[in-house]
Amino acid sequence: MTGTNDSVFLSAAIHFIRVIRHTGVYVGPGASIAALRALELVGVARREDVRSALRACLAQRREQHELFDRAFDVFWSGALRAGASPAFDDATAQQQAQHNPLAPRIAQALLREGYGQQQRDAREIEQKQYLASFSADEALRHKDFDKMTRAELLAAERALARLQLPLPALQSRRWRTRRHGQRIDWRGTLRACMRTGGDAIALARKARARRRAPVVALCDISGSMERYTRVFLHFLHALGAQGWRVHVFLFGTRLTNISRQLAHRDIDAALRDIAQRVGDWAGGTRIGASLHEFNQHWSRRVLGQNASVLLMTDGLDRGDSTLLAHEMHRLQQSCRALLWLNPLLRYAGFEAKASGIRAMLPYARMMPVHDLSSISQLVDALNTGNGSKAWK
Repeated sequence: MTGTNDSVFLSAAIHFIRVIRHTGVYVGPGASIAALRALELVGVARREDVRSALRACLAQRREQHELFDRAFDVFWSGALRAGASPAFDDATAQQQAQHNPLAPRIAQALLREGYGQQQRDAREIEQKQYLASFSADEALRHKDFDKMTRAELLAAERALARLQLPLPALQSRRWRTRRHGQRIDWRGTLRACMRTGGDAIALARKARARRRAPVVALCDISGSMERYTRVFLHFLHALGAQGWRVHVFLFGTRLTNISRQLAHRDIDAALRDIAQRVGDWAGGTRIGASLHEFNQHWSRRVLGQNASVLLMTDGLDRGDSTLLAHEMHRLQQSCRALLWLNPLLRYAGFEAKASGIRAMLPYARMMPVHDLSSISQLVDALNTGNGSKAWK
């Protein structure tokens, strides 16, 4: 591409790549460069050639195609206006939101890419309105995290931070002094007797101690799971902030322990530390190899004291299914309960056809985790799942 018009088109293409990134689709530097090179090869004479070239580089997952196509149509309808960035006002966003749930997400991405003060003010007002009305907005509880705008995600994350988690404490083998305990505490009775010189004897009693069982989370951060895992980390942070022992591991192409980083009081600071520590965000996934590393190096350290395991992944693993089944069996035998959180269950026609899903399914109970309502169901499952048999 050469000439002034081509330079304008190239500038618009760069803006469009930023818009796609703002919608929540991961677009790395390599994909951005590949998209610009693809435009040089196909040219700009035919609109559909440009669409196909950019979609092949920027929206590699099938479920991202609808979002890409709508953003493409909206963006390029006004992208080449002289001296103007793509136009997409709040009225247009509200009108299109009635026909497609992806419209607000695209609108906010375009507003974020606009540089006018009026657009920035509109975006801030929109965020404040979502935060103020979230508690009364029942529809947001059932909205897929992958279809939320940035303002809606912010509201959902705030709701998770305020979530009360009355998870039950388990009965321990240890005994503690209790006024109305089931057994007489002879040692405590003798100690009390010595303090009074033996003049009066009051029988001390003891009962079984109760403690909170650890929760171990293994979260997939591959390209298809990255958005869901980011939101789920807010839930795990809230769990730890309320006094529960939480161990969190992220895995894509390797396993990373982020328990210490997530224990930070400020969730935003915790996520910044995690981003610096984890180098395989939104990449590939090796579920079997990651579970093998966990079972080999971490299982005995964190799965004691009747720990429950939350395995968050879509099960789309291209590795050895025999290894995956073996490691799932080892993990099941090492914990009190194993719950598999799979966002693919949001589809009504979901079937366990992938080899990785079939290998994992016999060893865990599968639940959805794609919206706030499903996380509420997860809390209910943790409350009722007092034994591994209750979860399977």
